[in-house]
Amino acid sequence: MGLYTKNIKIVDLNLFSGSTDRFRTTVGGYWTTEETDYGEEIAMEDYPADDTTPSWNYFAKIEKEASVEASSETILSTQKFPVRVYGNDAVASEEFWKVYWTGGTFGDDTYEGVYSEDVFDDYWFKDSLPYSKLEVANLVGGSIVEDEIEISSNYSFYLKDYQTYAANTSELLIPNMYLIEMFNQSLHMDWDTTTLENKELSEEQSGIYRLYDNNIRSFVDLEGTLQDFMDASTRELPAKGLTGDISTYLVNLEAQITGRGTGYMHAKEADHGGMDFYTLKLHRYLTGAVPSATLSASTTAYVENALENLMFDQNSISNDYLKNTFVDIENDRFAFPYYIKFKFPSRGRKTPKDAGSEFSTDEGDSAYFTEAIQDNNFDCKFLKSLKEAFSFEINEAIPTVEEYVMSKNFYEPNEDYDDADTKTETAENTSFTTVDFFDLWTYSYENYNSLTDNCFFVGERTITREAAMDTTGTYRYINSKNALGALGDIVSFLRDKGSGTTKIYNDGMSVEKLFNGRTNGKYNEIIAYRIEKIGGEASGDYKSQNAIQNFWIFNSTNLGDGVNFYDSQVKYDEDYIYNVYKYVIVVGVKYAFSDLVLTKVTANTIVGEADGYCLQFYDPATGDVADSLYDTSEGTTTTSTYSNLADFNVTIEPTIKIFEIPMFSKKLKVLDNPPNQLNLNPFFLLDNSQTIGYKINYETFIKQGYPATISSADDALKVEYLNSRDMIDGDNVVLESRSQQRYVQVYRLSEMPTSFTSFDANLISTIDLKLANSVFTLSNTIMYDKINTNQKYYYLFRILNENLMPGQLSEIYEAELVNDGGYTYGMFDLLFESDLETDDFTNPSIVFKKLIQLQPNVSQVTLNDENVDYDGIASDELINMTLGATDDPIWDKTFKIRLTSKKTGRKIDLNVTYKYDIDSN
Repeated sequence: MGLYTKNIKIVDLNLFSGSTDRFRTTVGGYWTTEETDYGEEIAMEDYPADDTTPSWNYFAKIEKEASVEASSETILSTQKFPVRVYGNDAVASEEFWKVYWTGGTFGDDTYEGVYSEDVFDDYWFKDSLPYSKLEVANLVGGSIVEDEIEISSNYSFYLKDYQTYAANTSELLIPNMYLIEMFNQSLHMDWDTTTLENKELSEEQSGIYRLYDNNIRSFVDLEGTLQDFMDASTRELPAKGLTGDISTYLVNLEAQITGRGTGYMHAKEADHGGMDFYTLKLHRYLTGAVPSATLSASTTAYVENALENLMFDQNSISNDYLKNTFVDIENDRFAFPYYIKFKFPSRGRKTPKDAGSEFSTDEGDSAYFTEAIQDNNFDCKFLKSLKEAFSFEINEAIPTVEEYVMSKNFYEPNEDYDDADTKTETAENTSFTTVDFFDLWTYSYENYNSLTDNCFFVGERTITREAAMDTTGTYRYINSKNALGALGDIVSFLRDKGSGTTKIYNDGMSVEKLFNGRTNGKYNEIIAYRIEKIGGEASGDYKSQNAIQNFWIFNSTNLGDGVNFYDSQVKYDEDYIYNVYKYVIVVGVKYAFSDLVLTKVTANTIVGEADGYCLQFYDPATGDVADSLYDTSEGTTTTSTYSNLADFNVTIEPTIKIFEIPMFSKKLKVLDNPPNQLNLNPFFLLDNSQTIGYKINYETFIKQGYPATISSADDALKVEYLNSRDMIDGDNVVLESRSQQRYVQVYRLSEMPTSFTSFDANLISTIDLKLANSVFTLSNTIMYDKINTNQKYYYLFRILNENLMPGQLSEIYEAELVNDGGYTYGMFDLLFESDLETDDFTNPSIVFKKLIQLQPNVSQVTLNDENVDYDGIASDELINMTLGATDDPIWDKTFKIRLTSKKTGRKIDLNVTYKYDIDSN
């Protein structure tokens, strides 16, 4: 059902009716596009089952013989089997039979020929795409959606110095929460060792110390200046490690509470899962150490190159002996000031051991390839090779971009009814980038030396990570062993898993199984995800933004809670586009037809007890006599009750493609929450200064909708905020501004406004609430304004926080200083938004009949009884009475009347149409 997820099918164009595979179009197993009540869908016309009577135009039946291995040089054996097609009584002659197969003209008709020796791909599979969080919120039945993706921003702390630093540096040099988190343990070292037996590189046992990339350590440790800033105790010199600096000084929480505005604490306990966040030493690191530190040129160059691609392998997700940085960040992410959040379900969990031989992709949870890769420690090398292939960095596994038809079945809000959703079906040609799996595996196996270094595996140095990045061949054995082990398990899965129509790959493929395939499409599973971050200054001829960074996530079977990812390397109020891709392995086949031979009748005979024919096989391309393919014992002749036969071979080669499928794309930015409401108390001075004023107090936070807007810039900011938080207009803002109140904006009009937008461009004062020589700001102030007497003024107030986010608008204050014969007093009134509403249609026109009167000539309104029969019934004859006794009636004609002012010369054109409704009779 499309309400749980967006159901999709991806089908190769070769499989559609009208493709160059005309034999498939003739016998069945092809797809068509059909119009439905919900849009457009695709459907398969099945190849007839063995127990049904086919309704082919010129074929009576099709049979196949046992398959044989066509080639032993492929990883999975290539199969070949002969097929015999029997012509039915509709075949006019041997000449027609030849033209029908090979193409040509017969009589007045031209035929393309149903036989082709092209090589065809057979890929079609079922998959799904998630609904976005906003789409779910807009659906009436959104509560039952199971497949949802969220990309939203989180802003927890206002750290001014850090925010300023981030705004002026490369995103790749902004502190990364995963790199900080990976050091959040006690013992670290930076030994440069390649000893495979060393426990510090082991992934299967605990080591006394753990080893880290020295350049990344320098990036996080700020070239060793961290201890000076934090006043840490002397490090253990022999280890030269961080020795707990990160865990002790960056993520340790103190109980001392500081006020809002210090730059350290701008979040409350309830906002962050009950964790106490007061003065975090992490914030001292971000606001003090990071902005003041200077990285060496070598560290900077290394980091900017390595962090182009952050890799999260199996060990970062689940390992009993290593830090699981990818999942451990879930507990510490609240401490970081702001980030972009990603959340979507993963597809793939450990296959139950008692699952038996049955195999189904209905639940989307089978993970045979994933298991083979992770069980053989091939995930690091595979993930890096996947990055290199789909980034077009290597020549051994070059991606191809091909068109497929993708159908979607999903729900969207009903435009006519607020209490219903509308089912929608679409089918359109879509381009997908694919890579041949065996090409990718071969590249991984043969190129044991790393060809690229623009990536970093998040976490400790381990044998498999070292092997993936190895440039000297030291870990050649590790790479070869892991690659071969994974391939062996994959081949075993392909041959052994499943049965019947659910079998992944069937050596005994029949025509029916080839054309109809698996009941749920080809076997497929998600092997990895990629999150692409695009931003920065537009460049190039088309002024497009560039990809800043990619995050590659192995779809581990241990991702039970789905994918939760956080990007802290972003700038405040900067637009970023995030594209989420999944990499889906699909097991398909290539097939081709060859060696076509046809028959011609040489004599009549009896076959059994029925009339039959003596047939001779021949090659239609040359006309030469040929041997039977279907039954080699027949030689060049056979007998049959059918006068026309066709033999040809079908060769099938299993192929595996990795599809890059876009899941979701979103443009957003990190923004603070709007500040609170203002409380205002107006007053006037009891003197002749003609001064009024307002006592302004900053109120406490309450949950309410996003503030009303004044300008078009406010409207754009509102859209950006709601989008970044996945909110619908009207949703309450549930979190308080993280930065302090900073500026009070005062707007004034001398005429009554018609809406809040009337105040646009009428800002008269901005009051700064910041205390001198302090990080704190005032929560109250007083505003004075000198005005004319006996003149009404209209005031509007709002607050801006330190991030310049506008807060809730105040009520509109109507103020007047009344001068009553020398005695001056103030009058104030409140206007609400509802008071500003005007009825635009109270007086839509002005009657000016006293100025001008247009009256038809008497002949136009004279009753005309020419067609009336006075002897008839009066009610029947009434309709025959007409108006106007003239040859030139004015009815239903339009006359233009121009009025010209004698004083100004201005003109008014009036269009007058005279109507006579005969039905009124």
